[in-house]
Amino acid sequence: MSLNGEKNLSFVSLGCDKNRIDTEEILGLLNKKGFQVINDPSEAEVILVNTCAFIEDARVEAVDTLLEMAQYKNTGRCKFLVALGCMAQRYHRELQQEIPELDLVVGLNNYHQLPRLLAVAMKKGLKITAHRKPENRLRVLGERILTRPIHSVYVKISEGCDNLCNYCIIPRIRGPYRGRKISSIVNEVSGLVRCGAREVNLIAQDTTYYGIPSHGESCLPDLLESLARIEGLQWIRVLYAHPAHFSQRLLDALVSIPQVCSYLDLPLQHVSTSILKKMGRPYTKKDIYQIVEKLKESGITIRTTFITGFPGEKDNHFQELLTFMRNYQLDRVGIFSYSPEEGTPAYRLRGRVPADVVKKRQCKLMETQKSISHSLNLKEAGKLRPVLIEEKIFQKENRLYYYRGRTPFQAPEVDGFTFFTSSHEFQIGDMMDVMITDGAPYDLYGVPAV
Repeated sequence: MSLNGEKNLSFVSLGCDKNRIDTEEILGLLNKKGFQVINDPSEAEVILVNTCAFIEDARVEAVDTLLEMAQYKNTGRCKFLVALGCMAQRYHRELQQEIPELDLVVGLNNYHQLPRLLAVAMKKGLKITAHRKPENRLRVLGERILTRPIHSVYVKISEGCDNLCNYCIIPRIRGPYRGRKISSIVNEVSGLVRCGAREVNLIAQDTTYYGIPSHGESCLPDLLESLARIEGLQWIRVLYAHPAHFSQRLLDALVSIPQVCSYLDLPLQHVSTSILKKMGRPYTKKDIYQIVEKLKESGITIRTTFITGFPGEKDNHFQELLTFMRNYQLDRVGIFSYSPEEGTPAYRLRGRVPADVVKKRQCKLMETQKSISHSLNLKEAGKLRPVLIEEKIFQKENRLYYYRGRTPFQAPEVDGFTFFTSSHEFQIGDMMDVMITDGAPYDLYGVPAV
């Protein structure tokens, strides 16, 4: 169904990079139907907000953003306000009731219907809620309109999750695992590389689970080998790997395939075996030690996340985690406070940790990691590292270019940067060697090796 005339469309994408890909696919779908994507929401006739519902803070941000965008119905040109994403999937009735300015509330599994729903709303002036449970297949809406610079892109290899961790609501929102074919992913990445992509970041709810339901073992190493054959692709990065599905084959791929970054994002969540059991994470402290030791021996940069304040976490459990961090000195660590999510098994657990105690524990872990990261970054001095340039600023006073980029060991958006200056001009997306001269807690500094 074609929409008559060209309409201006603006968007806000909240939450994770998986949400961002959904947004980009939706923008591509609507662009084919005559919508022109613009940056200024005050000039847009249609405003889309792709919401997140992972934790309470994300839901508050989503509601605040929807209310902010709703103001453009009075102060701008907005005629149609649309809520998408995880919050629209989980709280579709509540959103429509509490935010009357909303015209459409569209769940995750109705995105392919969005052009038709929007056309009906525009023609008949109806308020529409579209919501249904996930299908057994994964829908790819088509070519994306990228919202990030082309040199570094995210690619989703599957949707949904079968892990059912006791604290996580996402499988109940996004549904069970549905994987893409290797050929489909290779075709998408090949097209992105032809358009200028140098780095591809593979994402999913659990990347290491890729292929297990159909093949009995992870097919992620096979996917990495296929992607490495794409001419012009420089870096392939694996994010959101699950420790329970880590394998020697994956480790071999991280080490032996030149295009694959020696970097693994491996959310551990805790190290106490008893807390991991309560979380529904099917591995033990001993398993973690073995995996981490293998990765470190192979020279792999490790990024992880930990949750503190989970119900039943006593001081001895916290000390276990703190001691592990001090002893193993992981490269990148994010620390989250436990967020009780209604509808998850953990929500009913006894032994809630007082909020002030959780905050103190989070601060202590973050302070510890800051010191560790600083020490590790200082050891980078004297090493030659390839850097992907992401920003440049020219200062006329001293006629120098100031550059910000990332090494293979710095993932986009979650890790630090590498900064350097030069009298020579390079372009965003260029990759060049930089001699590291100094390190801060999260960033590196160097000089170009030219």
